[in-house]
Amino acid sequence: INYLYIQKAANEVRQKILNKDDIIHFTDLIDFFIDLHAVIIPVLWGKKDSHENSLHIYLPESMTTWVFLNLDANLMDFKFWMAHELGHVKTPDFEDCEKEMFAEQFAGALLFPEDLAKNVYNELSCRNKESDQINHILNIAEQLYISPITILTQINAYANYINEPIIDINIYPATTLFNKEYKLVSEILFGTKKPLPEHYIRISQEEFKTPFFKCLKEYLDNNDKNHNFIQRVMNIPISDSKGIFQVLVNGTN
Repeated sequence: INYLYIQKAANEVRQKILNKDDIIHFTDLIDFFIDLHAVIIPVLWGKKDSHENSLHIYLPESMTTWVFLNLDANLMDFKFWMAHELGHVKTPDFEDCEKEMFAEQFAGALLFPEDLAKNVYNELSCRNKESDQINHILNIAEQLYISPITILTQINAYANYINEPIIDINIYPATTLFNKEYKLVSEILFGTKKPLPEHYIRISQEEFKTPFFKCLKEYLDNNDKNHNFIQRVMNIPISDSKGIFQVLVNGTN
């Protein structure tokens, strides 16, 4: 858990997935997960707080990685949690006490690296009004499609590294208003807050290129399991698991 090490690790990944417009899109992160042979499981868990939006499971015996991602999250936050889980995928042997801290800092550095943090820190240091500083961060967040909180956190991590004063502003109220301007990822993908099971499965497979539902169907076809198994595996309501079960086993909604 060292600033320079985190920056180096994040930069290695960033160079591999960065596209031509210098913005990391969540589709770029999806492709990188696939390159690492990690299985993405898109879920609809409703609006959650912080770490409840994603879950990473590594199974040593099969050496497989499973990543649950809650689609009921704001696009900016969703990108952060994808980057956060990517940090876990890259470090399966980290101890519990350090893996969360690493993943958190890795995600921030991946989305807003040191060179950007340095430039914006210098710009903000020349602005005396807190409102001007906040608006400047919001403008950058809109351009890069990342959370204003991520930007400020990385700016202050850089400030601490060079032993300079942090940018001491309250970005949270402005971030709450900022987030309201953007739909949840689930609404963007499905066009509704409550997609039909068949639509949910099809779009999830297309957008996240995940083999999860195909594997789940094969398992259900070859084992005496019902919708309760899906409910436990995906941690979803019984009503949702019944719909998914009907689509996977019977091909009906």
